[in-house]
Amino acid sequence: MSIEIGQRVSVMDISEVINMLDSCYQFDGIYHPPVSFQGLAKTLNLPFHGSCIHLKKNILSECFNPHTLLSRQDFTGLALDFLLFGNATLLDNKNMRGATLNYQRKLMKYMRRKVENPDQWVEMSSGGYFGTSFKTEFNQGDIGHVFSPDVNQELYGMPEWLSGLNGALLNEKAQLFRRAYYENGNHAGFILYLRDPDISDDEAGALADKIKNIKGENAFKNILVHSAGGEKGGIELVPMGEVTAKDEFFNVNRVSRDNTIASHRMIPQFLGVQAESNGGYGDIEKAAMVIAKNEIYPIFRQLELLNDWSGEQLITFDKYKLEELDEITQ
Repeated sequence: MSIEIGQRVSVMDISEVINMLDSCYQFDGIYHPPVSFQGLAKTLNLPFHGSCIHLKKNILSECFNPHTLLSRQDFTGLALDFLLFGNATLLDNKNMRGATLNYQRKLMKYMRRKVENPDQWVEMSSGGYFGTSFKTEFNQGDIGHVFSPDVNQELYGMPEWLSGLNGALLNEKAQLFRRAYYENGNHAGFILYLRDPDISDDEAGALADKIKNIKGENAFKNILVHSAGGEKGGIELVPMGEVTAKDEFFNVNRVSRDNTIASHRMIPQFLGVQAESNGGYGDIEKAAMVIAKNEIYPIFRQLELLNDWSGEQLITFDKYKLEELDEITQ
């Protein structure tokens, strides 16, 4: 008998479901994005995935030239939203006369387009889907939106790293498995088979309690079982897991890590990953400049699109360069 409790869903299968929903479904007068922003926000804590996003965010923030109307803090939040969600929004804060006071980043996790007028935005109070209430409704033109284009719809962007999400989730599962494996005494469990007639039910129960207390801290303990009239084979330990479980963890961890980093188009040494071969990863400075040219600069250009909306040179950047340590500390 076999019981099937569910399987992983392919990216291709997910896309078919999205297409059936016309990509952005309508509920309670607003358009919801094809992928849950609440779910994407949780992925920021995944190993390597979160590091890739924060690394790009830090580079963007370092190269950004603060504007009198846009602080570095607001820009850093804007960049984080864009990298994580594939979308980012700015609010044009105006005074009573209609003049701009400043530009403020709005949390993309809660920003949605209205169905009756997709150019008008609302901010959801809780980010939920059912029984939604709105905290703020903005006038048309007060919200600037920059996004990574999607092939199925034009209302919201989609993050470019989405194809690597399964790898990032698998890496987290591998880490959790390894932690549980370690806390269990570096084994996957066993069956203790007792067929010694000299061991009473009370003694068997006491032995079971001892085994339960082995798990957790100080898991490596010895247990003495005395059976004067027992025979060989009266107590038998049957492992439930293979010794190779330890090795498989490292393989799964390495492969899923590499898939995650590749989906972000990053290189391992930027994330503190040690090379497994003597040759290493090569010249890190050359790699940094290639990443800047092919990955960071295109993000510059995308975020600069908000200048057209604002009518200001709101977002400008310095060139990415590797400075000497003494220049940085001055």
